[in-house]
Amino acid sequence: MLIGDEITLALTLKIGSSTLIDITKLPYSQSVLQTRANAVQTLMGSRVNLVQPTLTKQEQQALSDLSFALTSDANEISRQANEKAAGNKVTYETIITGIGLHPSSPHAKHSRIFEVRPAGKGAIHIILPEEKQFGTPVYLFLKGYTTAEGVLSANFDPIFPLPHTEIFVDGLKSGNILCVEYAALIIPPHKKTTPASGSSSATPLTKTAINTGSTPQKMVTLLPVNKQGKVTITEGVNYFHFSDPIYIIVP
Repeated sequence: MLIGDEITLALTLKIGSSTLIDITKLPYSQSVLQTRANAVQTLMGSRVNLVQPTLTKQEQQALSDLSFALTSDANEISRQANEKAAGNKVTYETIITGIGLHPSSPHAKHSRIFEVRPAGKGAIHIILPEEKQFGTPVYLFLKGYTTAEGVLSANFDPIFPLPHTEIFVDGLKSGNILCVEYAALIIPPHKKTTPASGSSSATPLTKTAINTGSTPQKMVTLLPVNKQGKVTITEGVNYFHFSDPIYIIVP
């Protein structure tokens, strides 16, 4: 699903209009969904139809707000539809499709963007953007409570490394505001050269050239490696490049 598809979904949902059940008590009203969708559309324009657009801090926050509200409502709609259907798949899908959701439709492949989904009271499911083209990634995750949106957390938890792009966080304080930042640390690929003619040993491990045809996102850090394949860092220099902060109201 592209960002444009998400906007269209938020603008066209028919909350409460199913022929079998009235679904109106949702975390976010239809007017809130539409306001957030229009905000993303206004900020991004035609870029909402790009597969992997580069987002400004303001665009990131607006999209996070929209995704969170849309996912929260979709989860509640699904819960109420399941309760009404009582195990009958046809009834369930009639309710869901009548509102504008399509659970049976195949999802097109796309590059992920930062996404937050509610996972219960005091719990969230975070999906980070995926990086593949520059080497092997390790994803770094920062979180901390803050007093208001736009105010950076004064007490971030220690950096948490992830081998993949998804993380579930529970035990959070419901109703509080969480400030989140993330980064992707890229380990460049390496290779050994073949021995020269007449030589019994290969040349030292060398760094494989990184594809520079694409510019890394702001939050991507390419691990500094010298010609011998050793990591080289400078004392006092923080080489991590974190994303702009994203603010999440804990469900």
